[in-house]
Amino acid sequence: MFVNVIRSQSEDAKAIYQIWKEIFAFDDFGFTDYYFKHHFNPFRTYIIKEDQKVVSIGSFHKHVYKINHRFLEGSMIVGLATVEEYRHKGYMRAILETMLDHLASQELITFIQAYNPELYKPFGFEMVYYRKRYVLCRQDIKSIDLKGVTTAIHYEDMLKIYAKFAKRFHGFMIRDYQYFKQLELQCKATNSQIVCVYEKGLIKGYGILQQFEQHVLIEELIYLDLKTLYKILSLALKVKLKVELIVSKQEQLDRVFNMEGEIFGYTMARIHDYEMFNQLFNCQVSSVKEAFALADRPLFLRENI
Repeated sequence: MFVNVIRSQSEDAKAIYQIWKEIFAFDDFGFTDYYFKHHFNPFRTYIIKEDQKVVSIGSFHKHVYKINHRFLEGSMIVGLATVEEYRHKGYMRAILETMLDHLASQELITFIQAYNPELYKPFGFEMVYYRKRYVLCRQDIKSIDLKGVTTAIHYEDMLKIYAKFAKRFHGFMIRDYQYFKQLELQCKATNSQIVCVYEKGLIKGYGILQQFEQHVLIEELIYLDLKTLYKILSLALKVKLKVELIVSKQEQLDRVFNMEGEIFGYTMARIHDYEMFNQLFNCQVSSVKEAFALADRPLFLRENI
């Protein structure tokens, strides 16, 4: 059956926004409003219309990633969704195939945050980035003073410490000054607070604390030493009795907290052209897993848009 997939236009934005608010309500917490105000691009969004309304959607965002010591352009696919009464018609498949056909001519690697990985495996995606979740209480954290902890932020300092932290990894998105300006706006929209740690006038790290009724969620914690880690967690545990900390799988914190973190898949990747990839990296791989195993450093793919 022919499915007519088209690029969205500016006038479709309101309908796409309503689909996001309905389908992604479980993961919203103010993010959807922020996203559509600051990031949504109708011309990087594909849609299907039926009964003269938007019923299926998918978007992508272009970035530069540092992968195995090379800078590569790539995209993150987001917001794949179909209105419930129009599901099981192959609409999501049609949008994803159209999007991948377009992106394959422009880039070597495409990423997708996968709530349901099994949906994307038939399209050549494989899980490459895993995260680890810790649920911490006050007794789990070494007591430490909060000297040097501040909510006063400086974008240049945050960029500087992020660059040092990211050197330990590959696959990370290249950030700039403007990124951190947008990050502050995102935090304000999602009931989150950026907390920085300084020592002798130099930034040592930062964390993003998102408050919920019963706990604080930390999905980004940038640090170079355990002292900085403890300071940010200690502050969070003064705000709430429980902290949910999410880090990359490779950060070895099980011994630090004396508990085993819960590992879960977060980001999948698709390589569009293995011949080109093998030429670029002077290798012979035939799967995403093999390709990402070439690196001498672990992955850090924090971004989801």
